[in-house]
Amino acid sequence: MVWAKGVLTAGVVVYYFIPEVLAIVVPGYALGWAYRLPPAGSTGWTLNYSGGGLWGGNAFIDGLSLIGPYMGSVIPLAIIATTADLMCLVGAFNAGDPYPIGETLIADGCGTLIGAFLGSPFGTVVYFGHPIHKRIGGKVRANDVAEGIL
Repeated sequence: MVWAKGVLTAGVVVYYFIPEVLAIVVPGYALGWAYRLPPAGSTGWTLNYSGGGLWGGNAFIDGLSLIGPYMGSVIPLAIIATTADLMCLVGAFNAGDPYPIGETLIADGCGTLIGAFLGSPFGTVVYFGHPIHKRIGGKVRANDVAEGIL
């Protein structure tokens, strides 16, 4: 959550939360629409995809030449993901579990890259509920391991 500050007409200051997703997606969507990026924003654009989830070999290398127009989205999202990981590590540190920052970020990035090479559109993330999970006596159990594998 992101703190926001609003001032009412009577000079009363009000603080409220804005979900991080809205603080990130809404300006990005508005700017993308204003600049007509990506091409999906143009009229008549259709997706022509004949693939079906099979391993494409080195198709990800062939696609690197097409990434240029999307760097305006990729770099800010990478910065946000790294910042979110750091916030999770700070939460874990405050709960009494100091995890190594470098190792955590490298493992998160490697997991995301492996998933991307295998066709996953989702990146891996550091668990953000660590302090609460610890406070209620949470331990690593079979369902946690199963969620990690899936």
